[in-house]
Amino acid sequence: PPKASSLFGHNAPALLPHRSSFRRIIRARSGHREFFRNLLAAGAVIAALAACSFQNKNEREADKITHAVMNNDLRPVQDDIAKGVTISRVKVAEWSDELSAQGKLLSIKETTADCQAGWHCFDAKFEKRAYVERMRLDENGKVVSWNFKMAIAPPKS
Repeated sequence: PPKASSLFGHNAPALLPHRSSFRRIIRARSGHREFFRNLLAAGAVIAALAACSFQNKNEREADKITHAVMNNDLRPVQDDIAKGVTISRVKVAEWSDELSAQGKLLSIKETTADCQAGWHCFDAKFEKRAYVERMRLDENGKVVSWNFKMAIAPPKS
């Protein structure tokens, strides 16, 4: 290959950056990539935590139970259910069929409207319909009763 000095004149070495400059640039750019990768990961963690933080403890519990029922498997929540409470597999399968037919669970919000003392009531919104869920806890915070029904649709104007 021809010499750089013959291509660019007599001061060609002065025009080209030194090897250490290239190394510094490469290190700096890889550091920026790592910084932005870490920043993106931190943003994803913050977004995930923010999504969960808007639900209170009871809403999170109702959400876990609803998802477990929709998946036809109460094992993920079995430690949250009080000892002595038995729910048959047939009953869970029936509940699963009904709730899964409503599409994706969009939200669960605790409400006090029409809620009897000692119960926690929730408005559960699915893609196709809204439901009302009720949950009762024992003194240890374990679920002793949980049920749901379709919400009454508001009259159309």
